[in-house]
Amino acid sequence: MYRRFLLSTLAVLPVWGTGCLGQQETSPDGGAGQSDSGAGINDAKLQLEGYQNHQKAIEDGYRNTGTCIEGLGTPFVRDDVSQVSYDNPNVLLYERRDTDQYELMGAEWFVPASDVEEPPALFAGDDRQTFRGPTEGHYSGQPTHYGLHVWLFTENPNGQFSDSNPNLTCSN
Repeated sequence: MYRRFLLSTLAVLPVWGTGCLGQQETSPDGGAGQSDSGAGINDAKLQLEGYQNHQKAIEDGYRNTGTCIEGLGTPFVRDDVSQVSYDNPNVLLYERRDTDQYELMGAEWFVPASDVEEPPALFAGDDRQTFRGPTEGHYSGQPTHYGLHVWLFTENPNGQFSDSNPNLTCSN
């Protein structure tokens, strides 16, 4: 009898133990398009520094929309991003410096509003941010979405997570 009790108790320990450790069941992307990487803003900045050269962005599948958007700059878009990840934004935001040169200012992560019931979140700890929206697309082909703009490589007087940056104009 004692042996049967011991075996039945051990059989439920893994389930009970997981709950006690505070671990939650999540999908690989953290559920609802959320990143569960534990990464913060500085991690994203380090991962995206290579895109200071806009040619690398093009080589990695980002396409220049060719349109400057007041307060956002020129979006370089990657259409094949399927999940939210701190190191793989959907959009890189550049300011055009001259005919052939662009300077990286920030990034936008977004999830089509039709794909989620609630806005996703990105980053860990004190850096955690919930996406805003739903918002209409900023450029041709961008769906209504929940989005998060992060100004990683330039100052924004409205804040690092503001939807637009008044310092970025399309006068160049």
